Amino acid sequence: MNQDQIERNLQVFLDPPCRVRDDEWLYVRHGISGDASASDGNRKKPRFTIHSFTRKALPQYFICLLAAAFGQRRGKVRKVLYLNDGLLSCIFDSGKTKAYRAYAGKHLSPKSGILRRFAAHLPPMFYAERRFVAIDNSPELLPGTQDNIPGQFDFMFFSNSLGKLIMTNMETFVSGRGLLLKTSATPEYVMNLEKEYEIVKSTKKLHLRPGHLPESKERINANGRLFFSEDYMFGENLRKKLLALGRAKSRGIAILLLDSLDNWFMEWHSAFAGERCLISSLYKPALHTFGNIYAENPVALSLSDHLEKYLAELDGEHEGLVPVIAHNDLWPGNFILGKEQLTAVDWERATEQAAPLFDYYWMIISAVLAYREGCNNVENTSVAFRQFLDQSDEVCGLAHKKLKSFISRLGFDEDQHHQFMLLFLMEWSIQGSLAFGKPTDNDRLAFAEMTAYFKEHQDEFHVDMSCADECRLQRP
Repeated sequence: MNQDQIERNLQVFLDPPCRVRDDEWLYVRHGISGDASASDGNRKKPRFTIHSFTRKALPQYFICLLAAAFGQRRGKVRKVLYLNDGLLSCIFDSGKTKAYRAYAGKHLSPKSGILRRFAAHLPPMFYAERRFVAIDNSPELLPGTQDNIPGQFDFMFFSNSLGKLIMTNMETFVSGRGLLLKTSATPEYVMNLEKEYEIVKSTKKLHLRPGHLPESKERINANGRLFFSEDYMFGENLRKKLLALGRAKSRGIAILLLDSLDNWFMEWHSAFAGERCLISSLYKPALHTFGNIYAENPVALSLSDHLEKYLAELDGEHEGLVPVIAHNDLWPGNFILGKEQLTAVDWERATEQAAPLFDYYWMIISAVLAYREGCNNVENTSVAFRQFLDQSDEVCGLAHKKLKSFISRLGFDEDQHHQFMLLFLMEWSIQGSLAFGKPTDNDRLAFAEMTAYFKEHQDEFHVDMSCADECRLQRP
């Protein structure tokens, strides 16, 4: 994550009600080029002066704290840390070690390696990527109340620095109860949060069991910055759980969790009713996007032609599918495992009028990938996916059976499993482009696996894949 992204998110953290203008922030950066460097240093009387310290600039950080303690830094002082823990990053008030560890225990995978495990026992101040000393030069101008934002917040976490920012109070992680506020420093991304809010609100008419989805509460406008509130979902992150089960080789519990995922989805899918749509019409947007992204690749052209013909054949053989709301990112990282049920969170990528197949396939397959990565003791999606395809263990074998059973419940022959796997890989290969506007490493991996899968099963697909040897992407 680059410096500008970190600082934009820090400004949201320090000024949730958006009262401070962009030109009222002055950054003094230490340890970046050897000497302190200031942005917009000629500006007069900044509202906030932010001293930013890299991990190596610990001595300068302590000197700045001493200067603030003895009155050489005038204004209200706030000490803030930024940590990147892999999939999740966070910004929070320094000194809240107990609360940070409660957050890490619920949302982060255990540290690997002796040094990392040792460092995890130190106060976060010692290994934070960035340390900030934020000085409010005019604290009297900002009342204690934060407009119509409920409560005070001293913790922010996020997986995509340009996307959703989640704010809460650190005691939320200690007690397991509290309020979350979702927002973004990127105005374009706020539209996704607005969509998530409306979609989750609309699911109330489906009469699902409480806790099946999070409950959206309020839409809050604070001086033009939008927030969306919901209650914190207490429980364990399912991905973290599956990784731990893989390391312990606990196949039995992993199988029970696959059953729980299947049950969750069956309740979700059965809540939808209405007119059926032609299968080709439900896949048309995805195929169009796939064709645009991989337009220069001749293998992609063969894949697209094959899938279009296959879907046209299905239209003549099948009565069609009832459209559903698709989550589009239904992997274990977006499931909270509570005492009695699973809750699917993070619906900002959801779409309406969609086929249910990608969600189910990705939910089951990504759960197996997390388990296999735990077994392998290395988080390598490519290796884990190959093991899934090869049915390397009982968990992988059960996943294949569940996928076949699912398409059977939809009225398709289980022998068409390979065709639906190809459809899944096609949709997987465009998810990053749909979410972030450009292909991601997972997109490229999915396209490489799709090409390999297409070639390995070309006899069943009745196609000539002679061009694949020349054009096929290498697996990462």
